[in-house]
Amino acid sequence: MRIKSSFSRIAAGLMVAFAMFACNKSNSPSGINGNTSTISSILKVATNATIFYNGLTRTGLDTVLSGSGPFTVFVPTDSAFGSYGINNVTIANISNDSLRKIFLYHILSGVRLLSTTFPQVSASKIITANGDSVFISNNSAGLFVNGIRVSSSDIIVGNGIIQGMGSRPLFPPTGNLMDLLTGDTTFSYLVTAINRASQGTTNILQEISSTGPYTLLAPVNSGFRQYGFQTLDDINNANADSLARILQYHLIPGRNFASDISSVEGFNTVLQDSVQFITTGIQRQIKGNGSDTTANVIRVNLLARNGVMFSIDQVLLP
Repeated sequence: MRIKSSFSRIAAGLMVAFAMFACNKSNSPSGINGNTSTISSILKVATNATIFYNGLTRTGLDTVLSGSGPFTVFVPTDSAFGSYGINNVTIANISNDSLRKIFLYHILSGVRLLSTTFPQVSASKIITANGDSVFISNNSAGLFVNGIRVSSSDIIVGNGIIQGMGSRPLFPPTGNLMDLLTGDTTFSYLVTAINRASQGTTNILQEISSTGPYTLLAPVNSGFRQYGFQTLDDINNANADSLARILQYHLIPGRNFASDISSVEGFNTVLQDSVQFITTGIQRQIKGNGSDTTANVIRVNLLARNGVMFSIDQVLLP
């Protein structure tokens, strides 16, 4: 009875796999054996996972995923890669080492992670095959990896589980929160403010660069100009301690992805004063206690090794 139940579950999983990946009808599902099929063999015939499979074959990871496992693989669809401008041509221009690191980041080795075994704790850390961490959330809104929704779950094959990612691929973090800021010119005013504030009694630079984890609410340059800092010189001439107090109000202890935040929820900041997240449909806003208007969230879930960042269009006031 148990064997029959197990086989039925595998067969059902394979049917989902073919539905999810829209396999070419010339590749007959009848040729797939649920007991012996591997993740590689499923992806090889999946017509909307061609970029992921090509990356696997180029790095030799297709051979790995043909092994006994078990593995859990987060598989972005071609459209998910396309949302980042990545296709089968551009992927050929990525170095093999970089490509391998990215694709290993989508693989859990020695783990069969079903939706029923996703941790119930928000942003629960799991180590991937490249040694970096992904953060798993399981809540009433669905299953999420690094705040990205799992679009097709529990595709079960002989050597593991495929979890489909329909909106975007996963990218391993390359530095801390300060590294994220310095690598993006839209945050040049914020970087200047952090450096200026750290010349006072509070070393905010050290705080943002520490192990954390933190959730950073990062105003873009236009937000600082709206606040009154028209030039970088204006920031460099500001009182360092006053600036540090404002910046600490933008730093929340803990790693919070958008998927873990309810429609209206308050968070205490490092300043020990709260900010409020407000979500209406796809619109996300953040309200500071001393702000007259709410800040719009421009980008969410920007992952760093010591936390996660949201870019916003205003400076928040405590």
